[in-house]
Amino acid sequence: MSAGPSPEFYEVYSIDPTRRRMKSSILFLPRIPLILAFFLTVGPPARVLAAGPACAGSLSLDGVDLTVCAPFFSELHFFTPDPTSSIQLAYALDPNDPAQEFSITAIPYGVKAGSEIFPAQNVFSDPSPAQEQLRAFRQGQGGSPRRGPVAVLFGQNVESIASQVTLPGAAAPRPALLIEWIASAGGRLWVVRIVRPVVKDPASADGLLFAGLRLDSPNLDCPSTSLPARRPDLALNGPPQTLASSSPSAGNLANLPTPAWWNGPCDTFNYYAKTGNTYYAYPLGASYLGMEACGPRHAFDEGPDVAVYFFPGAWGQLEWECVELAMRFMYLAYGIRPYAGNGNQVVQNYIGTFMEKVTNGTPGRVPLLGDVLSYCASCSVGHTSVVMASSVNGSGTGSITVIEQNNTVKGTSTLAVTAWRVTGNAGSIIGWLHPKGVSQFSQPYETYFPVVRK
Repeated sequence: MSAGPSPEFYEVYSIDPTRRRMKSSILFLPRIPLILAFFLTVGPPARVLAAGPACAGSLSLDGVDLTVCAPFFSELHFFTPDPTSSIQLAYALDPNDPAQEFSITAIPYGVKAGSEIFPAQNVFSDPSPAQEQLRAFRQGQGGSPRRGPVAVLFGQNVESIASQVTLPGAAAPRPALLIEWIASAGGRLWVVRIVRPVVKDPASADGLLFAGLRLDSPNLDCPSTSLPARRPDLALNGPPQTLASSSPSAGNLANLPTPAWWNGPCDTFNYYAKTGNTYYAYPLGASYLGMEACGPRHAFDEGPDVAVYFFPGAWGQLEWECVELAMRFMYLAYGIRPYAGNGNQVVQNYIGTFMEKVTNGTPGRVPLLGDVLSYCASCSVGHTSVVMASSVNGSGTGSITVIEQNNTVKGTSTLAVTAWRVTGNAGSIIGWLHPKGVSQFSQPYETYFPVVRK
């Protein structure tokens, strides 16, 4: 752990910069009592150190009712996931500045959230391994992580990790300040994050802005809502002979081609062999143009990652992570070669010319059929999905339906769209990829396979 934050982090996170003005003011007011000089410069103590932060929001996450008290938000309206999803992440955006975000992730002991790097462990009662993993991850991003402010999470004083990093974007990466707390309580690992734009002039920042955060719950030990939806019974005594696909008929001309590298529905025979004849793959239930969403949901359902290559020399994908589905769709539908990137980097890392990048919240733009989304820039790996239905009116209000892997039980979610902004089910939407030159009000799908594009 670091010996202490650098001066700039003290300025931004913990010290009221008006103290420097107080000192200089006292020099010019030698005949005024010291206490009066203090009140003239920084105001009464009740204003600077209030009795307690206002409770700005409440929500339910993984079956736990939460109250969030945060002095840096006047109000928090949380977007929450399906209670059975493997990614139990709730978030709120500042209505005046969507770049400022507050999020909470709950990870039940023994499983893995698909949006994070932390491995599944049987016991998370000691959060320090996850804290060190996160610190190393931010260090790898060039964030120079420091000790940040302390928050009270479920009665525990928890020190944060403060980093200045470049987060994945749509049109371009964006610099941001991250404050992250990790705590263990109620049979879950909790990850609490604040995302803010970089402060260019630390002296102008409110030094107490990040102090005073408190997270409480009246039913912290309530059973998880996501764990009952697990599929841990994936081990077989023999090959999966009877597994059936839920795809429409292969004779349907609207369908995408069956992946040439697959053996069986959801590549289950290859997956079974590569897992030491132990685990099988299966359709989650959702399909788009005949393309299956497959499971198991890695680590959450106890199914391991297996590397697959769409063609010789291709960038490898991990079955059945969220990115594999996005890359499989873009290859089969648009002929785009797989490329490197976590879920929150799929949009940013595309370097070809066939697709354009659209930032979430752009007036007049909404995701349409066949578009590919990236979620949760502040997560260590984030999420991605493909749009399979879109119903949005001329004022940018409506909904879209996505197909996805490694999150929802059935492999599909419906996301709300309000004033041209899509609200995600696994973190805030960063943006999406859309075929260039295609009308915003027509279906972009066209089969380019086996032509390979950049």
